[in-house]
Amino acid sequence: MPPYLPTLKAGNGPPTWIWFNNLRSYGTPDYYVQQLFSLNKGTDVVPVTLNKEAVTGQDGCFATAALDKNTNELIIKIVNTGKDEQKADFSVNGVNAAANGELTTLQSDDLNSVNSLDAPLAVSPVKSAVTVKDNHIKLTLKPYSFNVIRVKMDK
Repeated sequence: MPPYLPTLKAGNGPPTWIWFNNLRSYGTPDYYVQQLFSLNKGTDVVPVTLNKEAVTGQDGCFATAALDKNTNELIIKIVNTGKDEQKADFSVNGVNAAANGELTTLQSDDLNSVNSLDAPLAVSPVKSAVTVKDNHIKLTLKPYSFNVIRVKMDK
């Protein structure tokens, strides 16, 4: 995290990542994006395709993928910047994936949604299971979402 970025803030003022008062605190959606990127970086970048094409912004989707040799997992990060859901079919080639994985989604239908002391988790990561079948990961990307898929790879 850059040292010039304000990370903590009490009371009113410019946006920051973590807000607090004497009793409560909350992270902003920006904080959660940075947290998800930092916790899901992997060790080796691998190509990623969406619906059999390189993911370069078509239909508002952007993605990156990496293998994490420390945890033996495939990590796919994908953003849907559009207002509509997107169907995704990831084909995992070259390695065998476990039958199940984890999907973490940060999403809000309202681009103006923010967290607050009264609603600290209004826009926060939600985890769910994802299934790998025949080396394919199929899912529906929610509108305005940042998604992280983690799948264990067979040795």
